[in-house]
Amino acid sequence: MQNDAIAAVPMPPPVLKGPKRQHYLPRFFLQGFIGQDQCLAVYDRSTGQMRRQQPLNTGAVGHLYTINDEDGRQRFEWEQALGKIESDASRILPILLGGNPLQDDARAAIALFVGTLAVRTPEFIQSVGEATGQLVKILTQTAFANDERALASLRGCPEFAGLDEGELRERAEGLADFTARGDFTVNVDHQWSVSMALPMGQHIAQVLAARHWSVLEAPAGAAFVVSDAPVVLTTFSPLQPSWAGVGFGSAEALVLVPLDSTHALAMYGLKRSNSHRKIDRRLVRSINLNVARHSQRFLLGRDNALVETIARASCLDQTRWTPKFHLATGRGGSK
Repeated sequence: MQNDAIAAVPMPPPVLKGPKRQHYLPRFFLQGFIGQDQCLAVYDRSTGQMRRQQPLNTGAVGHLYTINDEDGRQRFEWEQALGKIESDASRILPILLGGNPLQDDARAAIALFVGTLAVRTPEFIQSVGEATGQLVKILTQTAFANDERALASLRGCPEFAGLDEGELRERAEGLADFTARGDFTVNVDHQWSVSMALPMGQHIAQVLAARHWSVLEAPAGAAFVVSDAPVVLTTFSPLQPSWAGVGFGSAEALVLVPLDSTHALAMYGLKRSNSHRKIDRRLVRSINLNVARHSQRFLLGRDNALVETIARASCLDQTRWTPKFHLATGRGGSK
């Protein structure tokens, strides 16, 4: 009876049309950081160059979220879902920035926007792929750690069923030697990484919705910058080195996200509450430096001089991005 009821529920039609250029930094979000010329200052840490460009041409990658199904069709369900989240956030964010209280559903919508903003970037998706590749490599090296393990694995593979014992042992020895050297990289399919990364946004949102939210307002003449990894996960005080690092669910976590040139949102603590306060230039600069250090490639803002100053102070021209997750240390970032 239950299976019949499930079968009776109509499946939604596939989403087969959508944009090729897909923004991981929503266009409405970038509008909050433009200058009077309606353009953004964009610093590219890979070249050390600065340029000005419109939000339309910023934070976009071709078919970043497009999935090819088993019939070879391009599917745009992820892009459609993210568009709905953006639409809700664009309507509610002005209420939050104005210092007004949010109803539960509105608060949940902003939490979901921030949660997905954290995981929808090429930086996060690549981090997921890199970590998965590391895990597969470790498991491979474990499975073929010596000749006997490699031989047992080959014996279980149908493609080697026709080999005699001598040939199997020869191949096993070569395989064990190859994996022991570790001179190989496991490349993870981009679509798989996307399908793993994006659902994390909902789990992060549930955590963030229960935190204290403090809207931070910059003083006149000061401004926030933003990056291609706009949600910063950090702590108030430096932590002792740990294999686990800090996660969104950690009690000591501090989540920072610039919302426009004059506002940033700090989310922390274990008590659901709200505040709105003006901060000084020193704290604005501290947040900007934190944002810059967590960037992958691009640092953005309304003013060329500001963005370049923060980029240089953060030594972006002297450091390189590394994935968020690393199985050996549990730590990532720029170094």
